[in-house]
Amino acid sequence: MSPEISTLYFPEQNIGNRKLRFLYLCSPVSFKLCHKHQAEEYMIPLFLGADVVTRTGIRTENHPKVHAKFAKKGLATKLNFDHKFRFDRLRLPIGVNSLWFYSIQGLFRVAFEMYDKEEQLAVLDSFQDLWKSRIKDDPLDQGYDLSKSLGNIQLWETTQQKSCSSNKSEEYEILCGLTSDVPHRNQTNSATVNMDRDGQISVRISYFLMGSS
Repeated sequence: MSPEISTLYFPEQNIGNRKLRFLYLCSPVSFKLCHKHQAEEYMIPLFLGADVVTRTGIRTENHPKVHAKFAKKGLATKLNFDHKFRFDRLRLPIGVNSLWFYSIQGLFRVAFEMYDKEEQLAVLDSFQDLWKSRIKDDPLDQGYDLSKSLGNIQLWETTQQKSCSSNKSEEYEILCGLTSDVPHRNQTNSATVNMDRDGQISVRISYFLMGSS
């Protein structure tokens, strides 16, 4: 039986004319998708590399080289995800399920090397408090393998409703995340989200006990 595919919807923040998607690294093998006010101090915010370096004059095919350069300095990292996940609005080559992310220090470095002055000011205004609060963070490893965490972490899903201004359609997003707080080390779960004709959302979470390896 093929594994169930889940789509990850990264939260995002508008910085001037730029949108930055992000997640939180909870440990070397786990991550969480949530908004800023839901994050705990130990969780490291990471910003999607594709958003960080877009519109900088660098050709898309050269982005991996740029990411790798900053990764050597501990400012960026490649996260390898389980193949059960797909990413909203991101298209990856077949067989590849990894994405580049930047720390807040990496974001500032890119901004002051590659952005225009207006965007630099927008980054400074929006993230100076976060930068100060993460100043003592260790450099990032060049990569983290999150694909081996299945069975040791819990998959949680929440729903958010967004109404279009025209009220003609509604968009429902599933924010998927991973935490290390699991009742049973061999427990995993899946969530099914359904919407009825009246627009009511129901979420059913099924728990399974996995056999020990």
